[in-house]
Amino acid sequence: MEDSVSERRATGRPERPLRLELSAYGQLLHRLREEGRRFVDVRQRADGVVLHHDVELSLSRALTMARLEATHRIRGTYCIPVRSSLHDASTVAFARTVRSISRLGHEVGLQFDPAAHWEASPSEAALLSEIDRERRALSRLSKDPVEVVSFRRPTERLSRLELPDAINACRDPEEPSYRVVTDRELRDTEPFPDGVPERFRLVVHPGLWRPVAQSESVVVETYRQEAASAVESYFDAFDIPTPRR
Repeated sequence: MEDSVSERRATGRPERPLRLELSAYGQLLHRLREEGRRFVDVRQRADGVVLHHDVELSLSRALTMARLEATHRIRGTYCIPVRSSLHDASTVAFARTVRSISRLGHEVGLQFDPAAHWEASPSEAALLSEIDRERRALSRLSKDPVEVVSFRRPTERLSRLELPDAINACRDPEEPSYRVVTDRELRDTEPFPDGVPERFRLVVHPGLWRPVAQSESVVVETYRQEAASAVESYFDAFDIPTPRR
């Protein structure tokens, strides 16, 4: 466990940003517990700390993080995209991983990306219809109802969108004291230098957290190369002969 903020200030030691390492994440969870913070799900967001995971880059990293949280007896919400260039929702491995996260006691939600469906802004009816379709698809895979939806790169419109049969994870309480904190912020500054808030939503991107911390540019480039390699392998299977000159 890292020294407290007050101890570092008293000794003149510099405050340090959070390294995006799994061990540091475990320390962060321990600190929040030690500070007496209550972990709640999205439905109770006005009453404590919500762990909101946007699973954009790596489903396997999300499962690793879900296991770590389970050892701390903490329940998170994992918002997973059905349509993604990095995830293939039609595979057995995808379904198995989603179910494993759910069986650890976490909630599986949908991360919806309008840009995967439309170039221009869709009508609200079209938006709600497609969200409902993807929720039902993810529910079939997880074997549980999907009742939470987050958005990739949420605009103000998406953050305020009311969902008839689901909870918009990006629609935070409109109170000055309520905060939204991202793991990217914690990487750049000392976590909570003014004290841990009583209520906030912590947005975590599991794919950025590694056994040993790396820069975000290196991590993203690694995923980019893996995706490109998978595409090349797919087309290599066609074994198309090189044209003669």
